[in-house]
Amino acid sequence: MKIKKETFYKIGASLLLALPLISLAALPTEAVADVDINRLIIGIFNVIGIIAGLVALAYFAIGVFKFVTSGGDPRAISEAKIAIIWAVVAVLVAFALFNVGPILGYFGVTLITQ
Repeated sequence: MKIKKETFYKIGASLLLALPLISLAALPTEAVADVDINRLIIGIFNVIGIIAGLVALAYFAIGVFKFVTSGGDPRAISEAKIAIIWAVVAVLVAFALFNVGPILGYFGVTLITQ
């Protein structure tokens, strides 16, 4: 069973459109009006980081599966190595997205000043 790329694009677009709702879901209704914009932006980055981490984990598993089932075929081994390398890059991006607040704070950058 092969999943079309358009399906992934639709799911990704739906998740991006739902991010503000997801980031505000844990706040009580009276706090929504007084939400700090910095917390909102960092919350969105955290959600994107978690999603990217899960996708990276799945892509890493696919790469390992390709490597194990390559049967010594140099082309299949090369594809598996590339998949694993991109999964590691995705993990680093997910880590950076999940920790955008502390990383920017370390360099003295604030997202929005009041």
